[in-house]
Amino acid sequence: AGFASEALKYIIDNGVFTEDAWPANAIDQKYFDKEKNRELAREYAVTEWYDIAPKNFEQVMTCLLLRIPVAVGYYWWMHQVCAVDPISLGANVYGIRIRNSWGMDYGKDGYAIIRENLAAPDDAVAPRVTKSYME
Repeated sequence: AGFASEALKYIIDNGVFTEDAWPANAIDQKYFDKEKNRELAREYAVTEWYDIAPKNFEQVMTCLLLRIPVAVGYYWWMHQVCAVDPISLGANVYGIRIRNSWGMDYGKDGYAIIRENLAAPDDAVAPRVTKSYME
């Protein structure tokens, strides 16, 4: 297991905070220490997901074509990002558009493209349904 699957386990157990409850790129634990925020986060716990096989670019692209974002982890980068869109880069050349957590100054407005030769993740999961969606 790698960082994407570890993050998913946390979100299954605890949910995820909204930006209203925990602003983007904020690292202060004071947001976590509020019981109200933790209760709200549990409303966004993942209940269904796809496990993506390691180094399987085709599975990532299938999810993206179905408009399902994929948490992708790369050992070469020692980083995890969110794959959000399939990208055609020309004749039979593809990649993925990713959203990074480094803010709007990263890439183009917080997004970048990873070409297929680097885009097959070492660890990946595609969360599908949250508790709040089910209710």
